[in-house]
Amino acid sequence: MIIRFTSLLILILQITACGIIDLSPNMEYRTNPSHRYQVMSRSDDIFIEFGFMPDKISAESFLGISDYSGNVGGSLSWKDSRLIFTPDKKLISGRLYNFQYNGSVLRRNGGEALINVLLPFYFETSEADIPVIREISPPGGAVISGSEKIRIQFTKEMNDISFIKGFSISPGISFSTEWSIEKDEVCILPDDKWENLTAYTFNLTNEIKDSEEIPLAEEYIFTLYTDEDHETPEILSTESAVSDFAAQFPPLNNDLNSLKYSDAVKIIFSKPMNMEITENALAVTPYIAGRYFWPENAVLVFIPEKGWKQGTEYLLFISKAAESETGLCLRENYEEIFTPDIAELKLSEIGGRAEDSFPVSSFSESTCIDIQPYGVSSPWSYYFTFNFSRPFFDDKSRFSAQNSISLSCIYPPSGGSPWPVKYSWLSDYSLMINYLGFTPYSSDEDIFHYYLLEIKGGESGIINNEGSFLKKDIKQLLRAR
Repeated sequence: MIIRFTSLLILILQITACGIIDLSPNMEYRTNPSHRYQVMSRSDDIFIEFGFMPDKISAESFLGISDYSGNVGGSLSWKDSRLIFTPDKKLISGRLYNFQYNGSVLRRNGGEALINVLLPFYFETSEADIPVIREISPPGGAVISGSEKIRIQFTKEMNDISFIKGFSISPGISFSTEWSIEKDEVCILPDDKWENLTAYTFNLTNEIKDSEEIPLAEEYIFTLYTDEDHETPEILSTESAVSDFAAQFPPLNNDLNSLKYSDAVKIIFSKPMNMEITENALAVTPYIAGRYFWPENAVLVFIPEKGWKQGTEYLLFISKAAESETGLCLRENYEEIFTPDIAELKLSEIGGRAEDSFPVSSFSESTCIDIQPYGVSSPWSYYFTFNFSRPFFDDKSRFSAQNSISLSCIYPPSGGSPWPVKYSWLSDYSLMINYLGFTPYSSDEDIFHYYLLEIKGGESGIINNEGSFLKKDIKQLLRAR
């Protein structure tokens, strides 16, 4: 009897081992996925199939599919006793999902079945094939320099186009990428520099895929900090300098009040500056057109386009928005008032024939000076000399002086005006002009001819190469005897 029982037990075990009898407690249902970490294909349905006819409404409430980010949206349908889940969007290749069914399902013929199942599964490929980040250098939380490369290494060859779609930096900054030949490593480089004293957050989403279009296993976020410089820039000095680019603008004086007509203003900072931002932060009032030069990263030079204006008080203003190369601004606005050292141009005297009471140093357009023109017949001539307080060294300023002196007949209306026939510079300070066309007094007509000699002043008048000009017009009334 004992032998018979033993033989029967052995037979049962053998049958069980052959799969003829399933002694599993889950005989009342089966699922797909059917086991943990199963790899599901695109053609596979996700379902739970009951070994009995369930109450469909209650049965549907217990089925759910999720991934690392939460529940996956989808719809449910029935095929006989099989409850099928269809995702709203295609599942992501290589991602790990969870199939979960947890609840008491009512039977149509009475009673209920308690089902509690949780099965992780992959879609299309297993985790071993999913690209992941192997290394980030510098690691998250590190402090980096303004020009440092950020290196990201993957476990697989990556699709570099998808990287652009799925990679972002906050706050935004213009950057470029460099990939290794194997396409498993990328370096991130700022087009300019990482902004100083800034926390940058790097985000890699699952839009980034490998060469087989398999996305990253999960989203990666890390933060790096820039800290190159703590010291704010300062203005060390301002100088007058020679406007000579080739000589690198040699300094002349630390006092801007010593500026000459064409001198440059040199501003020396304590550290290299952002050129564009610093230029935009500088202003000279009243406005004067000029050009900027940077002989060094910490030295800004301003050259007036047409020279400084005589007798004008200027304000040099540099706002605290001026910024160093590392992104640090001035602590406060900088202001400096100065008046360039440009001597006023004066007409010392007008000369002519000594017997005509010349030279004269005070001038009047209402009190006339009698002059005796040269000659025995028309056209009669006369010469004048003009002695100035400042020199005229070059042709441009001399032409300016010559063209700013005029002589016209103001009475009688029919009288013709004399014209210049010769200009002679007796020295850098003295100009002589010979005129023809005077009309001397005639006893027959008993008419005196009156002439007005005018020397134009102001910035549009006589001005020498030092920027010196007459403050106002000078006029002298003449009468020909």
